[in-house]
Amino acid sequence: MTIDATPAGPAADSYVTLDQADQYFQADYDFAAVWAGLSEEDRSRLLVSAARTIDRLRYQGRPYDETTPQALQFPRIIGGRVHDLTSAGELAVPKAVRQAACEQARYIYISGSDGGPADLISFGLGSFQLDRITVSASDRVRPRGLAPAALRLLAPYLAHSLEIIRT
Repeated sequence: MTIDATPAGPAADSYVTLDQADQYFQADYDFAAVWAGLSEEDRSRLLVSAARTIDRLRYQGRPYDETTPQALQFPRIIGGRVHDLTSAGELAVPKAVRQAACEQARYIYISGSDGGPADLISFGLGSFQLDRITVSASDRVRPRGLAPAALRLLAPYLAHSLEIIRT
């Protein structure tokens, strides 16, 4: 599997290249050996899955290229400013988003599962009852959760909403 990490690319499916992810994890004492031991195919799949998870969130602003359109949520224009440009003025995915993609890939690998209904079904547990409440699993898989580290990195870009409660 070949990944495409072209910023604002119409076929992009990852926020980081394999080389960028390899460099990121080299500095991680706990995970470096695990990451290096994975096949290129597995690392690519983790990075693509991470991008898909990140793209399910709502962000401020709009995608940089709405005419092509770009495949992923970043880079973006927020408050009239492009997030992010390199020092040479070239379009790039913000460093925090690239780091979040790596953290999300790690999270997907370590969790090995999203803990959703499909897991209940795979264990042969279609439903269970607790007091008068019945919980049933469907065969629809919900999106994987977001890694806490990825959420912290993405927080400045997230669209915020205000809930108004009538009293």
